Amino acid sequence: MSPFLRYLYGLLCTVLFLLSISQVIEAIHEDQVGLNDWSLQFIGRPLEVLVSATQTGSSKSLAFIYSEQNVLAAIDTKHGEIVWRHVLENGENGTINSGVVLEDEVCVLLNRGRLLRCFDTLTGSFKWEKLFGGQDTHLGKCIAVSDSKERKAPNRIICANDDRIISFASRSGNVQWESKW
Repeated sequence: MSPFLRYLYGLLCTVLFLLSISQVIEAIHEDQVGLNDWSLQFIGRPLEVLVSATQTGSSKSLAFIYSEQNVLAAIDTKHGEIVWRHVLENGENGTINSGVVLEDEVCVLLNRGRLLRCFDTLTGSFKWEKLFGGQDTHLGKCIAVSDSKERKAPNRIICANDDRIISFASRSGNVQWESKW
């Protein structure tokens, strides 16, 4: 083997060795995990902040925010950290029109007042949803109410859109009554 070919062979082996260890060099150390993350969670420009007087089973005080970017999030009021967030569908199907906070759920009215979704306040896990239709002309609103004077926490959600008003049981999402106009 000529000296020139031997030099090219050695140079090629050195380049291959340097390329193979470059993968190892790009990794971060175990103690740096969480310090230099490139994935950031944002909420967007808030439209409304919902607060709850009581949060059963938690020492955290939470505020719930929904934004123009179709994001629903729970924020720890002491530290400002995002506890959980949901990025909903793009367009009108994911646009939040109204929201209410009950004892242990946060419910949002979507899709021009035609879809009600409820999430657990502490974990953000999905609980139930009800599609109840309506025309495509106006936005809807919803409120939380209690069945009796003795019960302080709301246990019903009343939603109204452009052609009906519906009462839902907060735990199950079952329709209690409906009135069309």
